[in-house]
Amino acid sequence: RFEAALPQDRVNVVDNLPRQIRREDFKPDAVLVRRVPVDPGEPFFPFGDKEPLNRSFSLNIEEAFLRGGALVTLKVQLVAPVAASNDLVLDWKYKDGAQSPALGSSGSAAALVGATNFSFSDGTLGLTRSGEITFRVPLTWSQENLGGRTARWLTVESRRSKGLPCDGGGEVGGFPCASGVGGDCCPALGMKTPATAVIAALRVTASI
Repeated sequence: RFEAALPQDRVNVVDNLPRQIRREDFKPDAVLVRRVPVDPGEPFFPFGDKEPLNRSFSLNIEEAFLRGGALVTLKVQLVAPVAASNDLVLDWKYKDGAQSPALGSSGSAAALVGATNFSFSDGTLGLTRSGEITFRVPLTWSQENLGGRTARWLTVESRRSKGLPCDGGGEVGGFPCASGVGGDCCPALGMKTPATAVIAALRVTASI
């Protein structure tokens, strides 16, 4: 067994075949909110802090995302739990050539909505509480340019399972929402209140 300390993380090489490297408790390389970089080491609003809220955000963990089959765990700590409509769904998407398939989908009522080929599970229930999100990295994950940075991006997109998309533009089904209206109307994510999630800490563990 070999164990070596590195800045801000730890790498373990475990004596088994095939040999596995486990990197623990490190932060993402980059996070984009409204396609603008935010510091992943500081608290941030993944869907923005002003109405209309943004529909998606993206994060990059290049060392883990370039290794197909790696098991990734995102440890998310929210400032406080968030109340959301029970039809909130988050699609966790990656890039595969010209396509943007989902690793999996989750929601305020389920850690997994539908099927997954990547052992996806969202213990935060759609970023409504603190918890862990786990998945296997696809064998093919293409780079794309977002916010002026070419990398492998995981993009988290919100939608409504009842077919009423919250497009981040203050509309549901093409009808504008009055300011401050909640429930089945915007803000984005279908939140029952204008408040959105605030991520206090986001750390990563990857078994490569």
